[in-house]
Amino acid sequence: MMNSKRDETTKPTVLKYECVFDLFVSGVVERSDVIGAIFGQLEGLLGPELELRELQKTGKIGRIEVDIKRSRNGVQGIIRFESGLNKAETALLAAAFETVIKIGPYDAEVKLKDMRDLREERRKWIVQRAMDILKQWQVKSEVSFQEMVNRLNEMLASSEVTYYGPERLVCGPDLLKSDEIIIVEGRADVLNLLRYGWRNAIATGGAKVPKSIIELSKKKVTIAFVDGDRGGELLLNALLDSADIDYVARAPENKGVEELTAKEILSSLRNAVSADEYKRKSMEQQVKIQSQPDKVKQAYDKVKGTDKVLILNKDMKVLIETTIKDLLSSLQQVQGGFYLIYDGNITQRVLDLASSKGIKTIVAKKVHEVIRYPPDVRIVTME
Repeated sequence: MMNSKRDETTKPTVLKYECVFDLFVSGVVERSDVIGAIFGQLEGLLGPELELRELQKTGKIGRIEVDIKRSRNGVQGIIRFESGLNKAETALLAAAFETVIKIGPYDAEVKLKDMRDLREERRKWIVQRAMDILKQWQVKSEVSFQEMVNRLNEMLASSEVTYYGPERLVCGPDLLKSDEIIIVEGRADVLNLLRYGWRNAIATGGAKVPKSIIELSKKKVTIAFVDGDRGGELLLNALLDSADIDYVARAPENKGVEELTAKEILSSLRNAVSADEYKRKSMEQQVKIQSQPDKVKQAYDKVKGTDKVLILNKDMKVLIETTIKDLLSSLQQVQGGFYLIYDGNITQRVLDLASSKGIKTIVAKKVHEVIRYPPDVRIVTME
């Protein structure tokens, strides 16, 4: 395949100019025939100073490259060479190439198509490369600075860690001074809260609630702050069963407390709900499918065991039929929806979005990792 222009993303040549010619030959010839004709017909034409072989030996011109392809009327192609001569000498050489009128027994025509200043491409390459180097340098500097800040914060947080009770539970330095405490799962959670200024956290050290935390929760206002996953749900249930928990906060879905930013921590704590409200809503809003009207049961039977999703209006008319994969995007588009029915898990994200779109009843398999129950949505589950 012929190319009249080089790949400009490659590193440029040290030569100055590139000459590109169109080639037409009235019969079938080979690449070697073209090169032989050029050397033969230009030999001695411009004197010893512009003799092609000597110019190539001294590096003043590059290789003569020929790309050809057969056509119905013979051969056509591209000839190119690079020159380190000055502009006038290069122009003379280009004009000499155009005097080639025979290749083998066939008539030929060589016509200058383009003469480019390679130094301009070289300058462009230098500028682009300099920009790349500068970007890499800035990124490395920024990463290095951020690493130093993170390391200092971690060292500071680690130096402030203390321990509580016979179990030597990891906690912040203000645990006993503060009227309010934050109960988390592990050491890394306490360190992350310390890093951003929350000095009143204590870790359970696992899903089992230590006796020291049970006793301490009776004397302090307590916030259970757990991960946004199944493990967090298990710890929260254990805390609600055994300790005196006042408020419930959770990390965003599928995130751990240890990886949250200051903004995410603040948002999670601000959205905390009272433990009583959490328990009440959890009990009140979840009813079994058996208690529902026949039309609701029949709609659920249509999706049971499949990935289908039905969004219906108040009169049980189907507005949207989609799949669980496209559930969120379909909810974004719905108008006038009342029922959301599918055989899958109800997550916090689905519940919040359904509430914002006016859905009043969600019928699904089970609830999964939900801590905030919108008061306007009723949940119907199989489990």
